[in-house]
Amino acid sequence: MKKLSEILAFLTAAFIPFPTLGYPVAADLTISPALVCGSLFLLVNISKAFARRDYLVAAIAMAACFIVSNIGRNPVGSYLPSLVALFAVISPLMLGNIERSVSRAMIRGFLVGLVVTLAISFIELVGALLRIDDILILLDTIFPDGRRGNPAPYLRPKAGFFEPSHLAVYLAFAFVIVDIAFQKSKLSNAFKALIGVSILYVGSLSGFLIVTFYIAAQWSAVIFKKKRNAFISFMTLIMAFVVVLIYWDDIISSTYFERIGIVSEAFSRGDLVGSEGSRINAFRPVLDYWSENGWTDFFLGTGYGNYSDWLIYRYGGLGVFSSAGRGDIDNIFAAVMLSTGVLGIISYLTFLFVRFYSISKGRLIAIGIFVVAVHFSYGHMISYLVWYLFLVLVNALSLRRGAELASGNGGLAASPTAEPWRRASAGIGG
Repeated sequence: MKKLSEILAFLTAAFIPFPTLGYPVAADLTISPALVCGSLFLLVNISKAFARRDYLVAAIAMAACFIVSNIGRNPVGSYLPSLVALFAVISPLMLGNIERSVSRAMIRGFLVGLVVTLAISFIELVGALLRIDDILILLDTIFPDGRRGNPAPYLRPKAGFFEPSHLAVYLAFAFVIVDIAFQKSKLSNAFKALIGVSILYVGSLSGFLIVTFYIAAQWSAVIFKKKRNAFISFMTLIMAFVVVLIYWDDIISSTYFERIGIVSEAFSRGDLVGSEGSRINAFRPVLDYWSENGWTDFFLGTGYGNYSDWLIYRYGGLGVFSSAGRGDIDNIFAAVMLSTGVLGIISYLTFLFVRFYSISKGRLIAIGIFVVAVHFSYGHMISYLVWYLFLVLVNALSLRRGAELASGNGGLAASPTAEPWRRASAGIGG
């Protein structure tokens, strides 16, 4: 059974970057190889769902709040399928006490998928820059149903994803996972640099900002190592972010970041049109809904799984280039707040905190900001992509935390040369 778990963990992580290989069931949602392997991995390890009762209780409480938001307000059929789909992809995160060999297999599988994805995206980039249509046609045949962004002067690669921004989110996760899972070395630093360059040529502002915030938080943690200065560290990061927002156009003027002008303009107008406006103003529908409705809607929202109709009714006139006009929100936090209100978002944040806190000690600020940045950059809550990437991340964190405790260093970071961590790294890499 353990060997089967290792195989399924490897395959689940390796297939994460290929959602377009799956059977389509909804927009940007497929029954993909990763989802099939992940579901089997969950079934094989279902007994471990009771190993960490704090994970289980937090998840059940969240599900209860989501259901309560609909009771007496919406028919069961309007939310139950979505809720089942959500917990189908979240459930692997509820597993506790996963064997180290299984976690290592998952990291190895993730690296295999990452290397293949980097190779595909590079080939796609070369095909776009050199206008080799045969390459692009071949990739579209292998990975159907995807969409490319098209900022001049080249077509943005998407590899096996539905769109470039999803590829960028995957690469941002890859940067953090590699940073956590392996001891610092020239090879790991070179690999992270390669991932960073790949995020740049994908051309996604979201992916770039996720990694930037993570790196800034890491530097902040190094500067303010003592716990009593954690708040100062956090506030310093927030102030730096505000300064960058205010003076961005003066600091950076390259073509890659010209989109920030669009973002700034969309934010100042409260615009919900285009990808920039839909993301930067994702909380506007939440505030509009709360202001137009009573206290019940403030605490319970529209009801889990039932915000699309209200969005279309309220913003449908904005057209197809508005996510809100299509009934979508490009921000998971905003989606949870709109659909389940204050009660739902509290339960959701509690689940995230419970799941990440114990394994993120010593790097809480960096991981916390990373998790928040991902939620602000991605809006498909029931998609397996983010949740399975979180699954790989928590396994990397667990391995790192275990190595730190074994070395007798429970602080910010164990020495990268500590023997237990060297063995753990070797186990992951080979």
